[in-house]
Amino acid sequence: ILTQSFFAFAAELPSVWDAVFCNQEEKHYVEHAFPDETIQSVQYKKVKFSGDSIDLDQAADGKWNTVYLSGVIKSDKDQSLWLGAGGKSFSFSMNGELVYDMRYYGLGNDFDPVTAKDHIFQVNLKKGENKVVIASRRTHFLLDYCYGADRKITWDIALKFQKDYQPVKAELAHPEMVIRPDQGSVMFLIVTASPVPAGV
Repeated sequence: ILTQSFFAFAAELPSVWDAVFCNQEEKHYVEHAFPDETIQSVQYKKVKFSGDSIDLDQAADGKWNTVYLSGVIKSDKDQSLWLGAGGKSFSFSMNGELVYDMRYYGLGNDFDPVTAKDHIFQVNLKKGENKVVIASRRTHFLLDYCYGADRKITWDIALKFQKDYQPVKAELAHPEMVIRPDQGSVMFLIVTASPVPAGV
C-alpha cells in the first residue's frame, strides 16, 4: 500500500509491521529499545499489522504489556522529513539510532484517541531502506501516578508524515510554575500563549 506521502516526499511508511508482544518490567523496558536484545528469554507473541493506525489492544488480548513494532521506511533519496506519531508510551528508533523517546521521560499522550499529530519529530532518511523499531508499553508508572491505574485507556500507535508542518517557537503566557513538590522531585507547569507542539 503506498500512502499519499509516497508521492509528496518520495518516501513510504511501512505497509506491514512485524510485531513482537511480550511482558516486561518497567526498568527492563526503559533500558532496551530493540527486540533482539529483550525477547531471548521471555514468552512472546508475533503478529503482523498493516496501515498507519495500529490497534494494539486487540492483539495483546489483555495478556501482554509491551510491543516492539519493526518495519522499513523506503526513500528514493537522502532526506529529512517531519514524522507525526501518537502513542502514550513509545520510542522510535531508525537504523539502530534512538530518534524519539517518550517511554520514561514524559507522559506521552494522556488522552484518547492518539493521533499522528501528537508528537512531531524529524527523521533523517537515507536512500533505500531504513529499518524502524517502535517500542511501546500499554502504560507506565508516570501515567498511573497521575491518572490512576484503573482508568479506561486504549493502546494505539498512529504514524504519518507531516508534509506541511512548520516548527514554531513557543511563547510563554506567564513564567513557569512549580507544582507537586515531593521528596526528591518537583514538577513544573509551562503554559504557552497558544497551542504548540513542544517537548521539554
